Amino acid sequence: MPKFEFKLIPHHDILIPAERARKDFGDIEGFARSILAAGGLKQNLVVEPLRNNEIGLQSPTKFNLVAGERRYRALREILSANPLVWPSAPTPETLAEWAQIPCKIEYNLTETERKLYELVENVDRKDFVWQERCLLFSEIHDLCIKQHGKGTVGRGKTGWSLQDTADLVGKSKATLGEEIQMAKQLKGDPLLGDIKRRSSAKIKMKRQAYEQVADFLEIGKQDTPKDMHLFCGKSEILLQDESLFPLESFDLIVTDPPWDIGLEDRLSHDRAQTYNQGEGRDSEEGSVDGIDPMVLLSILQQSFKRLRPNRAIYMFYSSFPEKIREGLDLLKMAGFLIEEIPLIWYKKHVLSSSNITRHSLSYESILYGWKGDRPLLHESARNIYELQVPFTGRFHSTQKPEGLIEQLLITSTKEGESVLDPFAGSFSTARACQNLKRKCWAIDSNESFYKMAKLQFEGIKL
Repeated sequence: MPKFEFKLIPHHDILIPAERARKDFGDIEGFARSILAAGGLKQNLVVEPLRNNEIGLQSPTKFNLVAGERRYRALREILSANPLVWPSAPTPETLAEWAQIPCKIEYNLTETERKLYELVENVDRKDFVWQERCLLFSEIHDLCIKQHGKGTVGRGKTGWSLQDTADLVGKSKATLGEEIQMAKQLKGDPLLGDIKRRSSAKIKMKRQAYEQVADFLEIGKQDTPKDMHLFCGKSEILLQDESLFPLESFDLIVTDPPWDIGLEDRLSHDRAQTYNQGEGRDSEEGSVDGIDPMVLLSILQQSFKRLRPNRAIYMFYSSFPEKIREGLDLLKMAGFLIEEIPLIWYKKHVLSSSNITRHSLSYESILYGWKGDRPLLHESARNIYELQVPFTGRFHSTQKPEGLIEQLLITSTKEGESVLDPFAGSFSTARACQNLKRKCWAIDSNESFYKMAKLQFEGIKL
């Protein structure tokens, strides 16, 4: 018997095994239309003879699918004469021609080889989601260990190691180890499967791990360093306490309210789809939903009262024109004078958009306002700040680099002055204040972010 052969197989003789890793197949009808327009498949399906588990014999007429499930599902849409696929009703003769599917028949595949076929076919496709990829890598690694034994180190090395799997699938050992660790987390926390982006899932996993450390050390109960005043709670309530936040006692406000982060975040991945669907906030990785503008106005009004005369506010906000206008109007209603043209944070090294017809979104707007009229303290201050997004120590999806906050502090405060941040998030403003010997009062309603910040002030690197 040959190792493999090519053959036309009737579509009804091909079966899909239930244990395949891929669950999300995208727009099957659209894919079927593209196959129809091309006049057929450009790549054969891969199948193997159906095996009778009781006697170990291979069926000569029935086959299990090994690779090409999305193509096979698209072909079934074509063969069903789906009117959303066909421009006009097909004849029985035309359907009969499509019913014979070109296949590569593999004989005597091992379980590991089957999984490798599936991996090679799907792992680099955009519609193969990160959860499926991580679980597939993990399964391949486990199968190889089962087949060869767990690897040993030192002289006379035997068995199968993580490096062996990395070489097999064409990934670095570090990347593969991270994928397998994420697969373990997925199995223990099914809610991670609801997070669309791998980077967001990584942040959540990291935060969960450090939350456990914080709880164990009872970090939340410990005092923060002198001149660092961190609060966990709702700003609209805490700011009313004049014993904590006295009137006209702060020299600068730097803040980043959760205006509607998911909208812009998705734009960097698929701007056309976001525009067309008019999507709102996507509350990935457990972050705070977009704030009600009226609640934001109330907090800005309270903050204005606590700002000394002739002092300023920097507020990170959306880059959408209508959202910029909204943010500026809120600042004006709160009592601030405003700079109509936003400052720009240019995010160096932002990855290119996955949509080749759209530009990458690589900047963020900073709205500037003031109470009274205080001159800028840094003569060379410009309206564009160029810093890269933080890659290390990150536990918040919209975390700002401390270097950016430090530039704002140098521009508008002196050493020893007081800064307020009513939407602290990752508490970058507080850390920047500590670096530059400014006092800081920072509030966030998310207990997880609060604990992470306390860990950092305890000197624990994240």
